[in-house]
Parts: sequence; C-alpha cells; structure tokens
Amino acid sequence: MLDATAIRSCCATLRYVPLSPATPGPWGDSVLTVRRIGDASETPLRMRLSLCQEAVDPKSLQVDNLYPTNLVPQQASLLPGNILVTVRSFCQPTEQMDALERLALARFCLRCLSDLKEQGRSHGNFRLSNLARDPFGLLDLGFAAACGRARPDQEALHEVLCQLGFKELLAKPDWERSLCRALELQPEPTPQAGAAPSFHLEEKGSLCTFDGEVTGLAFSPDSRRLAATGYHPFIQLVDLAERRVVTLPNSGYILYQPAFSPDGSWLAARDYQSVHLWNLDLPQHREIRWPCLLRLDFDPNGRLVLVDQDGAAVLDPVTLAPQIEAEPVTLHAPRSGMHPTLPLRALGEQAGMTDHGGLQAHLQLLDLEGNLLWSTGVCRDHVPDVAFSPDGNWLAAGSSGDDYTREFPVFLWRMT
Repeated sequence: MLDATAIRSCCATLRYVPLSPATPGPWGDSVLTVRRIGDASETPLRMRLSLCQEAVDPKSLQVDNLYPTNLVPQQASLLPGNILVTVRSFCQPTEQMDALERLALARFCLRCLSDLKEQGRSHGNFRLSNLARDPFGLLDLGFAAACGRARPDQEALHEVLCQLGFKELLAKPDWERSLCRALELQPEPTPQAGAAPSFHLEEKGSLCTFDGEVTGLAFSPDSRRLAATGYHPFIQLVDLAERRVVTLPNSGYILYQPAFSPDGSWLAARDYQSVHLWNLDLPQHREIRWPCLLRLDFDPNGRLVLVDQDGAAVLDPVTLAPQIEAEPVTLHAPRSGMHPTLPLRALGEQAGMTDHGGLQAHLQLLDLEGNLLWSTGVCRDHVPDVAFSPDGNWLAAGSSGDDYTREFPVFLWRMT
C-alpha cells in the first residue's frame, strides 16, 4: 500500500481534497473518499490508488464504455511512479444482499464476463469482498489486472457464484440458461374487423394531476382502479367508483410501466434502475434494485416477471425469491391501445397547429382499417399513454401538459 504522504501528494496532483482516511482495499490498494477542488456542492467521490506491478496502458483503463448503461462515471489516471488512480461517483455500501440482489449481481457478472471476452480483455475483479461492500464494484473492471493481482476469469467468477448461493447450478451444463430464462412473448388476440362499432364517449374530465408528464397508465383486472405514473407525486392510485385518489409511497423517482397482478393485490412499476412493488392490501412498498430493466409485468400465475437484455427473471411477489427452476415464462405482448372486445384502437396524435395558433395533440379512436371514428384535443406536444379498461368501459389518456394551466392531468372517458 502507498503511505499517507504519497496519497496526499496524488490527491494534490489531481486537485482533490481527502474527506476520509485511506482504508485498505481488496487488492492491496488504498481507498478513500475525496471531493474535487472547486466543486461548490462538495460531491463525495471514491478514489482508489495502487502501485502497479507492471507497465499499464492508460487506454486499457477506460472501462466506462464496456457496458453502455453504466450510470457511475469513472476517471482513471496513471501518475509518475506507476501509481494507478481511479476516481468515480461514491456509492453507499451494501449491508447484506437478499436472494433477488444476489441473482441480479450474478447476472451482471455473466454479462460483464461475456462483454470482456468479446473484447479480448481480462479483469479478475469478481471478488465477493469487493462486490458485497460496493454494488457498483464491477465498474472497477480492469483495476486488479492493471495492478498485477488478477485471477483467471472463470476461477474468480465460479467462486463468487458459489458464495452467492448458486453452487448447485454450476454443476449443470446449461446453468447459464437456467439462470437467465428466455422470454416467449405471445401476441394478444386481435378483435375481428367488421362493421364500425357503436359507442358513445362520456367525458369525465381529469382524474388526477402530476407536476410533469404522465409516463404510464394501467387498469386493475376488475377495472375498478387506475394506476398512473409520472413526475411528482410519481405514482397515484385512483378508485374509479369513488373518484378517490391516493399517492402511493415511493422513493421520489419518476416511474414507468405500472402493472397489476391478476388478482389486483399487487402493483409494480419501474424507474431507471429499480423495480417498485406495492402490496395494495396492506399497503406496503418495496424497492428492488434491478438496472437496465426493459419491461416488467405479471404472468397469469401472479408471478412478477422482470425482462432485461439477458432474458427474464421470475419472482414470487410475496417473498421476492427468484424461481430459477420455474417453467418457461409466457407473457402477452403489450396491447398498444387495442380495445379488448370492439374492433377499434386508441392512439395519441402528435401536436398540430390550432386555429388560435397554439399546439394541441389529439386522442383518436380508429377502427382496425384506420378510419377515424372520434377525436378530441387533450394536451400539447403529444399524448404519452392511453389505456382501455379490461371490461372495455373506460378509456384513459395521459397528458404532456397544458400551455395555459401548466398542469399534467390524467383524463378518463366512459364508453357506452
């Protein structure tokens, strides 16, 4: 390890101020919290220093582009004396990982290992001591190899997966497939085209409002409740019979893709790096870290299905235990504004000029042949989301705002 004098010298050279004493890292390195000189917000950063045992090409340390969804930027420098220094955003340590977090971490290990092999690079970074203390530990890819303390990839990964609780899987020839189940999307049945449907829309006005654009809508299976996500207050649950609006507990991030379980007792949504799950009978809220999520939904058996670029993970919503050996997952493709029984679809039109010179986007109903049946102005710019209730009696639309009121409402119409 470097002594305190050398560490202070490195900080001064790179124009950082230490905020904590240096502590030993997992590879004989030194780790400390610093801030950048001139940073008025005094944002804490994590610095790692090590005396390399061999010559290092600084370009090999540019690991941020390894995986495009990395959200923690990192800078690497090689100082005179072959001292390697990396500085990146600070992450709070993980006290104890549950089964779901272990599964997510194992999948991330596999993805990084595959990406590095395709590039002909090694890392030797899969150490549980590092991963457990820092959920973003894998963003230091290349550090151990540069310090000359790397281990063979497969050996390190095998040890970590055993300690994460996947020892039995490793004995199977297709353990990667068992860990990352493939997802088979089944298209929803399309209403048969025919004569123009007979319907009437009773305008009910605004249900609830957000401080920014509405990002998602979902009806409960019994069509009695509507979940809406957007900017603050992030997620609201509306009782359609009583017009009662409840803001569900959340972590203060913009949410997307709300989804109800088949029995209506669970509600899920996602932000850019986590899954949020509410037990509506209690109510109870839980946040599950799951970066790079593409889609979430419940399957017909009430299991929560999380889809990322590795495939699908199936979870029990009660225990959140991953069902690795579960039967293959079947989800229906998103309905994309199709009425459940009538041959018509709803979509939001991009904004067009109005008679008074403003911009207004319209919500439209069309038959399956594309004939326009009904249209009404909803908001400016675009209509971000539309949804029919499962019983076909309600139509909801989100809003991208109003130029006059600066409100972002959710609108509801009853179809008769």
